[in-house]
Amino acid sequence: MTRVVRTVVIMAGLATLGLGCQRVEQRVGQRVAAATSERLAAVFARDQARDAASRVVRLARPRRVFRYVTPAEAELALRDGFRPGTHFTSHATAGRPMSTAAAAKRYGIPEGRTYRLTVQLPANTRVRLNKVVGGAPGVGEVRIEDPLPPTVIERVVTAATGQ
Repeated sequence: MTRVVRTVVIMAGLATLGLGCQRVEQRVGQRVAAATSERLAAVFARDQARDAASRVVRLARPRRVFRYVTPAEAELALRDGFRPGTHFTSHATAGRPMSTAAAAKRYGIPEGRTYRLTVQLPANTRVRLNKVVGGAPGVGEVRIEDPLPPTVIERVVTAATGQ
C-alpha cells in the first residue's frame, strides 16, 4: 500500500470513530484530491509525450468519430469548432451513447462528460493515431493537428449518466 493510501485509510478510520470528524474529513479530502491530481498530471504528461513521439498522417478518406464533452465544451465546439491537439475516439459505432462512467473508464477521460459529439473528420485531415492513456487497454484515439470548423459536428447526443 502506498503512503497516501495508508494515510487515507487511517484517517478515514479515525473519522468513523468521531475523533475530530470535520478536521479529519478535510484532511482526507485534501489527500485524496492531491493524489488524484498527481495521477491525472502523470497521465496527461504521458499522453503529451506519446503524442509528440507519434507520427502525423493524413486521413485517406473521411472518418466518423466521437468526442465526449461537458455542456460548456459542447457549446464552445458548436460555436468555435476544435483546436489542434483535440482528442477523439478512433471511430464511431452505431447505438446509444455509453454512460459517462463507462466512457470515462474506456477512454480515460474525466467523468462528467455528459454530451457525445459525432464528428466527421474530413479526408486529408492531419492526425496522430494512438492508443488511449489511462483508459482500457488497446482502445484507440485520434488527435487532430489542425483546427476544424464547427460544421464537422454532425450530431450532439446527451450521454447516459449511468444512475
